[in-house]
Amino acid sequence: MADQIKITTDEGKDWTLAFNNRSVRRMSENGFKIEDVWERPIIGIPALFHGAFYVHHKGITPEMTDQIWKTIKGKEALVGQLVKMYQKPVEAVLDEPEENGKNATWEVV
Repeated sequence: MADQIKITTDEGKDWTLAFNNRSVRRMSENGFKIEDVWERPIIGIPALFHGAFYVHHKGITPEMTDQIWKTIKGKEALVGQLVKMYQKPVEAVLDEPEENGKNATWEVV
């Protein structure tokens, strides 16, 4: 699975879309829920798209991402790829550590 998406506008400007733990946390703190992409697409899709710029383009405004969105073809496939990319840091939260003898343990007491 791709970790980044590159968008090139008609003006020749390149934009790199990605997610990491920090960007996903930031989106969540701002009220984003991945379910919004399907349940409230008018809110969820723009929020997902805008959030994908945060890793490499922190200063981009929602107005700028809206303008880029208007010119993009293949929106449905793009949203599907963004959802997969968003899920990767979320799933990484539950990754088990490597067995190296230095792992913390837990127990119910």
